[in-house]
Amino acid sequence: MYRTPRLHSTIQQIIPARDSASSRVHKQQDFPGDRRRLLSFTMNPGYYRFRFFLDLVRVFVVPVLALHYVLSFWQYRLGALSLPVYSSFVIGWATVKCVYVESRKRREAHSLGARPIPQVVGKWPGNIDVLFKMMRAFKTSYIQDVYLQLFEEYQCTTLNTRILWCDNVRPFRLVAPHLHPLFEK
Repeated sequence: MYRTPRLHSTIQQIIPARDSASSRVHKQQDFPGDRRRLLSFTMNPGYYRFRFFLDLVRVFVVPVLALHYVLSFWQYRLGALSLPVYSSFVIGWATVKCVYVESRKRREAHSLGARPIPQVVGKWPGNIDVLFKMMRAFKTSYIQDVYLQLFEEYQCTTLNTRILWCDNVRPFRLVAPHLHPLFEK
């Protein structure tokens, strides 16, 4: 039976070959194009509706399904309390996930001997007040002026605004000669 080289190499990637000496199965080769294609699909600006849908599924549907399956396993019915319980479970899920991710990042930074990026601390939850302040300033001044004020306030060259509990790291990219004494520490 005649096989083309392309088909043969594809079959070798799908079916693992056996090593005759040790009869171990070689590690299956990864298809590098699949991941890149998926990332380019989800990162394409034209698919913002699809990304928004995936975010909604991740934030709302996954915790609701998890609670539903746990309650179904224990055969427990909530009745009239289902809406408040599911709502509070989604909020609790998001809080626990945020705390877990932050602690994991801190542990990783500590193991690497790095310092965490300074975070903007607002007065309202999720730094909503910082977001409103930035939106007001965007209307009357240059876009980078808001970040320049934050860099001057926190006296750093990289800053994490953490708006709506999501990391938004801003490096200092402006070349401002009057700020050099500020950052020489």
